[in-house]
Formats: sequence, C-alpha cells, structure tokens
Amino acid sequence: AAHSDYVNALVLSADGTRLYSGSTDSDIIVWDTTQSPPTVLHTLSDHNSYVNSLALSSDGTRLFSGDEDNDVRVWDLTQNP
Repeated sequence: AAHSDYVNALVLSADGTRLYSGSTDSDIIVWDTTQSPPTVLHTLSDHNSYVNSLALSSDGTRLFSGDEDNDVRVWDLTQNP
C-alpha cells in the first residue's frame, strides 16, 4: 500500500530502479520503478515522527533519513534494497 499521508521526501537510486519516499505517516516506502506503475517492495518503519529528508550514499548501499523529532536513521540497503 502507498503512504497514508503527505509525501515529504523522495530519492531515486543511481540506476533508477528504486525510489524511496518519506512521509508524514513516519514511514519510508521502497518502490520498484522497473514496473509500470511502480510497485511497493517494502516499508521501512523506525521513525516516530514525520520523515522529511532522504539521501543515498554515493555507492547506494545506505539510505539516510531524517524526521521532525531531529532523529537521523541509517538504513543498510545491502540487507533491504
């Protein structure tokens, strides 16, 4: 399922196959952009507040997310791409 509230942040993988979206529902959704329309692969849930920033490491192995509570998370994408 898609987000249940506003989408605040998007970041696309360097190869264009994954889109990461962060929302005021506190979740990050990983989308498979090779499908039309894009499909949800999985949801990353660890924030307690609105996700308002996303960034990928230059090698694409880590996703960084920030939320309204001033928390930053680092996600290992080698485990959950």
